[in-house]
Amino acid sequence: MLGKGIFYNNRNYYYFLLTRNLKQYIILIRNKSQQGGQMTNRRNTIQKDLVRNAVYEMKRHVTANEVYEFIKEAYSTIGKGTVYRNLDILVEEGALRKVEVPDGPNRFDFTLKNHYHVRCVKCGAVSDVDMDEIPDLLERIHNTHGIEFLDYDISFKGICPKCREKVKEEKHGSKVLYM
Repeated sequence: MLGKGIFYNNRNYYYFLLTRNLKQYIILIRNKSQQGGQMTNRRNTIQKDLVRNAVYEMKRHVTANEVYEFIKEAYSTIGKGTVYRNLDILVEEGALRKVEVPDGPNRFDFTLKNHYHVRCVKCGAVSDVDMDEIPDLLERIHNTHGIEFLDYDISFKGICPKCREKVKEEKHGSKVLYM
């Protein structure tokens, strides 16, 4: 369940996560702002935290729509545009990493260091590749076209264990007994 076991130093966030009531949280922000608190101009902080926490809790490379569906289970009033916008903001702020997937929806990753990915050609799932980063890769490029290289994403193609098992079952026929 979203927010379970997540505690913040700020009591107002803690209160919000326990009550799951956005209106009560907004009232607390207004009260704190009127008292000279530091929470003024923090619009979308709640939504940003929900989006960030959802990506961390899902523990995989998720699409924006998967994040939206995950949050919507606990917070039915959240809008799809809010989730998509906050994912982009979190990427800009460096809190999440966007993994661009050719012929598929972009994924969002909570691992920020440079690393490589593998995409299943059957189901489209994206996973991290467990290998060391190639040192000085950008400097090793023989630049024959005058291009200024800024960054790179290396993505491998493969078949995930679930899909391999499905293919194996299809080849050998299903051995499920019905009673």
